[in-house]
Amino acid sequence: MKTKEKLISENAELSATVQTWSNLDATRRQRFAKVIGRTDDRYGIGRNTPSDLSWEEIFCEVGKLIAFQDFRRWRDDIEFRLDVLKSDVNKASSVSEPTDAHTGQRISQKY
Repeated sequence: MKTKEKLISENAELSATVQTWSNLDATRRQRFAKVIGRTDDRYGIGRNTPSDLSWEEIFCEVGKLIAFQDFRRWRDDIEFRLDVLKSDVNKASSVSEPTDAHTGQRISQKY
C-alpha cells in the first residue's frame, strides 16, 4: 500500500506531465492555424495571432488541402489528355486519305 506522501508525489508528477502535454497540444494547434492562415481577429483589433483551432477543424482543413491537390492532379491529367487528342486531330487532318485507327491502312471506301 502506498503512503500519502508517495501518492502526493505521483499526483504532482502526473499533473506536470498533463500540463506539458496540454501546452504541446496548444502549440501544435497554433502552428497548424498559422500554416493554414487562420488568425484570431474576433474583435477587429488587428491581432494576427494564430487562433486556437480544434483538432476537428484542423483535420477538415487538411482534408480540403488533400482534395484540392487531387483536383489539381485530375485537372492536369485531363489537360494532358486533351493536348494528346488535339495533336492526334491535327495529325489526322493533315493526312489526305482516312486511315484505320487500328491497322493504319488507308480506307478507300466505307462499305
